Amino acid sequence: MGAGFDTPALDNHVAHFDVYRAHASRYLRLYYGSNGDLRADEHVQAWLAELGHLTPGGIDGVLGPSVTLDGVTRLVATLIYLATTHHEILGTGMWNYQMWTHVQPVRICAGGGRDSVDVYQRLVNAIFLLNVRRAPLMQDFSYLALDPGGAGAFRAFGDDLRALQAAMEREPAACWKVYPKALEANINA
Repeated sequence: MGAGFDTPALDNHVAHFDVYRAHASRYLRLYYGSNGDLRADEHVQAWLAELGHLTPGGIDGVLGPSVTLDGVTRLVATLIYLATTHHEILGTGMWNYQMWTHVQPVRICAGGGRDSVDVYQRLVNAIFLLNVRRAPLMQDFSYLALDPGGAGAFRAFGDDLRALQAAMEREPAACWKVYPKALEANINA
């Protein structure tokens, strides 16, 4: 992306982000006609304040210096990206080794002893939870919408994801590609 050399993986990630940003914008603009309307919503303000408080370093770097439709759109798109595409990019490879704490320790006890049975059971529980089927991002989420307009925005989001998937399938396969059909709508993070 303007680096002077090919950045195919970055281009792939940006294509996903662009779909998420379009969805967030489409949905937010159904309910907020202006920046002032958005700023006047006390629930949005409370959510942003709490999210900013709970996020190390805050959210202003993504949101911007004031609450605007563009800033909240970017923030929502970033949250979708982090929970789907970025999570898929990073994977959860460490979980593959957590059952073998005597060989591949993920934590070292101060006294040098082994993990307790309680820790082992928590790892087993976590492994189980991570291996249940999760909602695919490309499924129809229109039932979550507040009204028919919102349902249409969710259907358009699905259409955009399917279009991105189709475009990627027309290109040569590559190990660095993240395909929309592989993404899940909810994660363990």
